[in-house]
Amino acid sequence: MITQVVFYICNEGQREIFWHDIISEKIDKDGKEEIGNIHYSFFSSLENKNIILLVESWKDAQSLDCHYESETFKKLGVLKKKYVRQTIIENYTNNI
Repeated sequence: MITQVVFYICNEGQREIFWHDIISEKIDKDGKEEIGNIHYSFFSSLENKNIILLVESWKDAQSLDCHYESETFKKLGVLKKKYVRQTIIENYTNNI
């Protein structure tokens, strides 16, 4: 299993608009329905008003690679260009 913790650091005052567009594009729901997805949830930081956090887990590297080619990932990329100034990704692997 591969888990990614993704920090989307939004442009000043853009977090709520970014979140609204994520919901409008159904990215939050579509990510959960992709083959090999185990967990796909967004969170708002309580400490920083410009951060949205995504925690996602995938069955294996192949599932994650397929996600990178998916329409969901592409739609999120378009939104990131509009609202996000920096993305930080932490990867964790669990070999159970």
